[in-house]
Amino acid sequence: MKKDEKREMLIDMVEKYLDAEQLEKFKSSFNSESKKTFIKQKKYTFSLDEINNLGLKQIDEQNYSYKNEIKISHSLLYNLGVIYPLDYSSSYIIKVIKDYLPSYPLVLDMCAAPGGKSISLSFLKEDALITSYDISYSRVLEMIKNVDRSGLNNIFINSIDPLKLNYFETFDFIILDAPCSGSGMFRKEEKMLDDLTEKKIQKLLPIQKDLLKKAVTMVKKGGYILYSTCSFSIDEDEKQVEEILKTADIEEIKLEVDKTVIKGKYGYHLIPGIFPGEGIYFALLRKKGETTKESRMDITEFNFNSNTYSIPYLYKSLTKQSFIRPGIAKYSKEKYPKCEFDHPYCKVDQKTEKYDLSFEECQKIYRGEEINSSSTYEGLLILTYKNIPITYASKKGNRIKNYLPKYLRTNIFY
Repeated sequence: MKKDEKREMLIDMVEKYLDAEQLEKFKSSFNSESKKTFIKQKKYTFSLDEINNLGLKQIDEQNYSYKNEIKISHSLLYNLGVIYPLDYSSSYIIKVIKDYLPSYPLVLDMCAAPGGKSISLSFLKEDALITSYDISYSRVLEMIKNVDRSGLNNIFINSIDPLKLNYFETFDFIILDAPCSGSGMFRKEEKMLDDLTEKKIQKLLPIQKDLLKKAVTMVKKGGYILYSTCSFSIDEDEKQVEEILKTADIEEIKLEVDKTVIKGKYGYHLIPGIFPGEGIYFALLRKKGETTKESRMDITEFNFNSNTYSIPYLYKSLTKQSFIRPGIAKYSKEKYPKCEFDHPYCKVDQKTEKYDLSFEECQKIYRGEEINSSSTYEGLLILTYKNIPITYASKKGNRIKNYLPKYLRTNIFY
């Protein structure tokens, strides 16, 4: 099928819920670029003047757009974990629904990797404890890198088929970003348009249905499910929600949304050309009944598989579950560690000596190089930039030895 025919397929999908004016705006998006955006951690501040070479424009309190030609992975802000690149549509959804979460919520992200919604929720709702699963082990490893870089100790990660999870009425909130045909990403990822077929959609429908049914069993009474796809197809969107509303004790929650958001029969559509982001559908559902609150355990360390992890707190229902990464590892598993701590622990370590770097010194550290210092201090320290932790290092004489892991090394340009 040619590209023009694929675009006609997209038009056929969206004209079911757009008026003539909205449809023309959508068609105009075929000739426009996807806008690059990121979300910022609430606890960090930065001056726009210091990083104006990114071409930043503030969208709201936490979100910014940046120049399309910028490779954000080579920016210092990204590598410090201050920001995370995420399409504005994805972060907008979290912003809209976050106030429905109670204090200290226990959250499940069923199809989490590479981590966008878990990370953005952690940025916006710092008291949440988020358990993030994905069936793809390779994508989970990428998520671990993203979480380590951001220094988040409230995300528990594992790779497992979410249909095999053994929780029952456990979670205050469940995020189900379901596997879908990806038609809403046609500007961002050209292959999504190339791969789009009706056969692909039909193959995914039973998977989405089973995942929604599973989510209903795992959410508490009174708890919420966020169902989303990056698809324009009503079959993958409204019809899946309509079916679960008919077959389970679930209700849809009506949300306060921007004028640029399209209301469907059930849920909401974010449409390129109308909304300033890519194509996403979402609906917020609530399980009927009175909610119950599990007592959280006020601990800051979790012993798991003979290792100790730094966490903000824990719920008892998680203590016997399996995880690849429950929080931030406090001690290195290596036989001959460079220092007693695992790298990400520098993000929460308040006791070790800090040493602040210039931008040029940061560039050297991220290349894996050593730097020199005339400081009289010797021993283990944490390298920082404007008091934001980068990595552990050690100083002997004038030399500062760099312990930044190889998987986080890169060239910093911005």
